[in-house]
Amino acid sequence: MKLKNKLFLIVLMLTFVAITTTGCGKNTETTSSSPKTADDGKEVYNIKYECVLNEASYWYKMGEMMAEKLNEKSDGRINMEVYANAQLAGGNQQKGLENVINNVVQVDCRSSMLWQVMDDKLGVWAMPFFYDSTDQILRDLNGSEGYKAYEEVLNSKGLHLAGLVEYGPRPIASNTPIKSYEDMSGKKIRVASVELHLNGLKAFGSNPMAMNWSEMYTGLQQGTVDGMEAPYQVMIENTVYEVCKNFYDCNWVMDPGVVTVNADFYNSLPDDLQQVFDEVFQECREWEIEQYQTANKEAKERLVNEFGCTINPMSDEDLAKFEKAMESVIADYEKKVGKEYLELFRQ
Repeated sequence: MKLKNKLFLIVLMLTFVAITTTGCGKNTETTSSSPKTADDGKEVYNIKYECVLNEASYWYKMGEMMAEKLNEKSDGRINMEVYANAQLAGGNQQKGLENVINNVVQVDCRSSMLWQVMDDKLGVWAMPFFYDSTDQILRDLNGSEGYKAYEEVLNSKGLHLAGLVEYGPRPIASNTPIKSYEDMSGKKIRVASVELHLNGLKAFGSNPMAMNWSEMYTGLQQGTVDGMEAPYQVMIENTVYEVCKNFYDCNWVMDPGVVTVNADFYNSLPDDLQQVFDEVFQECREWEIEQYQTANKEAKERLVNEFGCTINPMSDEDLAKFEKAMESVIADYEKKVGKEYLELFRQ
């Protein structure tokens, strides 16, 4: 009996170890963009989509819409997970760029200005006082020779350009009123660490301060900076109106969002799934542009009517002064990217 009991205990312990080991194995599985085989024998492609904005943003909502439509129109052959706030990069902008280049993330959506650190030519959409409107970039220049040249630069980095999306023109918020070009003098303005924007503000006589987005609100609250710049919709999403009640409607930058796809991943998709991806993205892109432009106009009205802010317009005279100040900045930028390249974006 004792021998039987010992054998029973040994078998029981071995069974427990086997079950526990199997369970742990399941918990450590990770997703990959490499195709998997579904029950019907068809390959399934997994995508990680990441945007730098929060879950209230239209970039995130566009990602959710894409995920649903891609799965539906591919008959389950494409699964896409959506991440906000540059989560997979830990909020680090440089790592976020590297993630999509290295296929850690397959689809990425971020402001075009953030790509300048990879190549000066990729900063062209973020030129201050260079474009008349975001529609000029999203509509008039879409598919143009300039667009194709920009696409080629991304291709050289191992990326496929899905397209450009709306982010909205960028006014300047400040703790004291800005009503003219002269009022920009000496103002400490928070910007991202983007050379074109830093040099532009210096040309206006301002004191640009490169600061992480996460530090922006506290910086305004404590007076470390006098103001910041972002689209109106972003001002609402991040409650900037709580610490800044003055807005200068200069729309100094018309920076779009750039949606890139890792080229190796995109090229690994069968032709029919590439077509599905392209069609779904274009459909969702049109939705995002329409929704964002409407929301941005409403955000501007809400700042005044709901949150008691003041929005000061920019005069044509001041616009001419800003454009004049930008001439030296544009000339320096042209030396870096080449006159022929920059001419492709002039209209």
